[in-house]
Amino acid sequence: MCFYCFMMHHSQEVKTGIQIKRSYIFYNKSPSCSVFPRSHILNRLKPNDSDAIRLMKHIFGFPDGDKSFLTCIDCSHGSGIESQCLYHSLLRLLKSLIRNFRSCQCNKLLFKHCIQISKDHNQDIRRNSTLKKTDNDPTIDAQSSPAKMKNESANSHDKSCHMLAENSCLSKYFQEVKHSDVELIESYSKHHQVVSFIWAVCRSIVPVSLLGNSSCWRSLQKNISKIVKLHKFENLNLRQCIHGIKMSCYSYLSKVRSCQCFCNGNRKFGLNENIRTVSKSINDQVLLRNLFSRWMHWFFSDMVVSIISANFYVTEREFKKHELFYYPKPVWKKLVQQTITSLKEEKFRLLDEESAIGFFRNRGLGFSKVRFLPKETCLRLLANLGKPSVVQFPKHDFDSRCCFRSFKEKTEIHGEHSSPCGRRPVKYFSVNSVLKELDTILRRVKVEKPELLGSSVFGYNDVYQKIHQFLSKVKIRQSEKPNIYIVVADVLKAFDSIDQDKLIGILDDILENDMYGISRHAMISCKKGYFGTTYDHCLPSGCNNSNFASIFGPSFQSLPTNSILIDQYKVVWKKKRHLLLLLKEHLKHNILQIGQDFFLQKVGIPQGSILSTLLCCYYYGDMEKKMILPHIERNSKDLLVNRSSYASNYCTTEMETDNVKYLWQPKITVIGKNNDHHAKEANAVTLDMDNSIVEESLLLRFIDDFLFISTSKEQASRFFNRIGRGFSSYNCFMNKKKFGMNFDVAQKSCLVNRVYTGGDGVSFLPWSGLLINCQTLEIQADYTRYFGIHIRDTVTIKLHAKPLYHLKRQMFLFVRMRCHPIFYDSNINSLTVVSLNAYQAILLSAMKFHCYVHSMKDVTELDPMYLLEIIERSFRYMYKHIKKLMHDILYCFGIRPSLVLQKKEMLWLGLYAYARVLKKKHSQHKKLLSLLMSKISQHVSIEDAPLHLKYALDEPHSSCFLKLKF
Repeated sequence: MCFYCFMMHHSQEVKTGIQIKRSYIFYNKSPSCSVFPRSHILNRLKPNDSDAIRLMKHIFGFPDGDKSFLTCIDCSHGSGIESQCLYHSLLRLLKSLIRNFRSCQCNKLLFKHCIQISKDHNQDIRRNSTLKKTDNDPTIDAQSSPAKMKNESANSHDKSCHMLAENSCLSKYFQEVKHSDVELIESYSKHHQVVSFIWAVCRSIVPVSLLGNSSCWRSLQKNISKIVKLHKFENLNLRQCIHGIKMSCYSYLSKVRSCQCFCNGNRKFGLNENIRTVSKSINDQVLLRNLFSRWMHWFFSDMVVSIISANFYVTEREFKKHELFYYPKPVWKKLVQQTITSLKEEKFRLLDEESAIGFFRNRGLGFSKVRFLPKETCLRLLANLGKPSVVQFPKHDFDSRCCFRSFKEKTEIHGEHSSPCGRRPVKYFSVNSVLKELDTILRRVKVEKPELLGSSVFGYNDVYQKIHQFLSKVKIRQSEKPNIYIVVADVLKAFDSIDQDKLIGILDDILENDMYGISRHAMISCKKGYFGTTYDHCLPSGCNNSNFASIFGPSFQSLPTNSILIDQYKVVWKKKRHLLLLLKEHLKHNILQIGQDFFLQKVGIPQGSILSTLLCCYYYGDMEKKMILPHIERNSKDLLVNRSSYASNYCTTEMETDNVKYLWQPKITVIGKNNDHHAKEANAVTLDMDNSIVEESLLLRFIDDFLFISTSKEQASRFFNRIGRGFSSYNCFMNKKKFGMNFDVAQKSCLVNRVYTGGDGVSFLPWSGLLINCQTLEIQADYTRYFGIHIRDTVTIKLHAKPLYHLKRQMFLFVRMRCHPIFYDSNINSLTVVSLNAYQAILLSAMKFHCYVHSMKDVTELDPMYLLEIIERSFRYMYKHIKKLMHDILYCFGIRPSLVLQKKEMLWLGLYAYARVLKKKHSQHKKLLSLLMSKISQHVSIEDAPLHLKYALDEPHSSCFLKLKF
């Protein structure tokens, strides 16, 4: 079979909807030793015919074992050296590609485009490199001679040596120069630098004929830029990669022409020349598309993505949402080395191999791998405790029967066992999976004894409940509106400063039973026609149906629709002694792997553990009980510290969603057992109702963020002074840069006060994603968190399939994030603030809408009428969802929020919010804006609108949105 017919039979077109795989570019820590990763096919090839054929098969999808296409009918009568047929053209081009790859000065290009070195040092490096090259190559002066050009391939080895010497000199210099962590963190490569580097490498490797003519180079660079600018959870398909690129730009494709062979099926067309000609023409077009799509797919997936993976550490940054940052491998290597050096001094101890094996030999927990997340001034260590780990034990450890028995027991409990030569690997389950039962027990204790958690809150539901209760008591006890004094504080290095021994002692007191029984239950749910099963643990309190809800607690209460909960009724009993030993091992012997080294954590609790949040809450809850509350109560007649009873999963905001049931209910009939429990608790904290003025206080803490509200300035000052001194017995001290208060204190001059004042002069204190009004305690969402962030970086855009469907879904998600009743309940906020909250939520949604639509313009044509329809549907969905959440609260928890804002007012606010945002991008939304203004004209004008709607549209009340970039 000739080459042409072989391609017709075996080449298959790559669908343009196929995604470019880019997942392996993230967090790639392998050293940059080549243009591509070590496993790349080009690292195994040489510039000869056999390897060029091998690469041809790899790119164009030919069967690897078939060699029948090595004949070429067009060149069968002569040498193929000067042949212009497709086969020999591809062979020459691919050999040239392999040869160029082996001589590519990738490291030099990386320093040129992405790593800044001062000109003086760069000249010194080049001068030293040139001197070495002159000493080793006596023919340096004959570079321009024809003889030199002919001997270029013979001297390629020497050139590679000189290239490596220069690259090594660059890398060595960079590692020796001193840089601060802040300098290195800001030394990431900008997107245009990464694109410039990738294009330079491609130009140096890929022959011009395979890159197309100059007219498509700009399109190639633009499409490479699309890949670089993608966010963490986004994907690109082949159709987007070849946008603007024409097949006619690639000269090698012009070699595809009808051959005159009679291979296989071609013979049957010999009787009819017209049919034969048409068939050949169609076949040529099919072959052209196949070759083009195959080459472009390989270029982007195996070249562009591989260049990124081999030369950059790609990661997100804290507070930068989904935007990706490209750190050149030399920069990242130096930054990690400096971070590890500082960690050794503060938090971790390096373990040698013998010590590490000693720890693993007698433990039930494996180790966790670590990656680093760049912050503003340093790297944050993130441990992955959710993945299994494998420890390679020396073979001699298992020679004795005793060692083998302990090994066998470990593998039965913690994993499986294989036997490679020299070492014996032991596979451990993930740390979090081993701690799951202990986590279940601690969560049940949280439900049964919420007072142990102190003032902890686990979501907006808790905050909503406690603010309600506080305001209710203030309104009942005081006829006039009192002054409000607020203190906000944050614990310095909360997880790292926890005293391990004290925490173990606290947990020893919390776990009062000698034995704990744990059962397992499964939840079968149906979503979009697909069935899924999830498993969880619980502590059974009995086996009869009457207390079924109490057995499953929050899981049963928050059971989603279309779900079945199944109790498997198999109880496993755990001794308290074993639980404490497991906890101690987790805290005192937490082992992390950084690179190839093992480190033992010396202080604090492991971050990334499923226990970390609960342990932190129990620890600071004990500190509150023994250190903070006695100090405040010393001169206070009434301290209100609301405690939660049941968890809830109804929180849909950006705050952590491990929620607690509402226990307070304003002015409605008590419903259910949970409110009876609350009534008793409320009576227990009520003091001296005969007094005309009673001081009210509220203490909340979200993990390590404190919020104290009081009607007494003296009490708020006492709280501030006490926590400002810190608690040495708990190794707990506050972050001086994160204090916030709305009143004057003596030590305030040396602190950073986090009060935020809007354009209307209203002051707020930011706390855990909320803005708390310093005078009225009304609550708004904290949009100052978006300062310095482009709104595009908060949006994940899906363009690969059904883009309009995904747009509609995203529109609902945009508004859903700000639908919690804490923003719209008129028992907390006035109608003007409720209207303002709705208006601001839609403003942010409109900004995200613009970013999404702007990214879709090259993929699909958007109908303005359809866009207006989904915009209006998002308003209706938002109002309906707020009502649903409020109804769920009443039905499940006996709390009656009040939504005074009307549906038509929500639609009116939404239309004006979109008009305000899209007017700033008028040139991109002319037709849509015209439709919006037409819709607005059908409603009441601003002049005739109610005061609360006018208040919401007043620009100074939303001045923070002027600083948002979109």
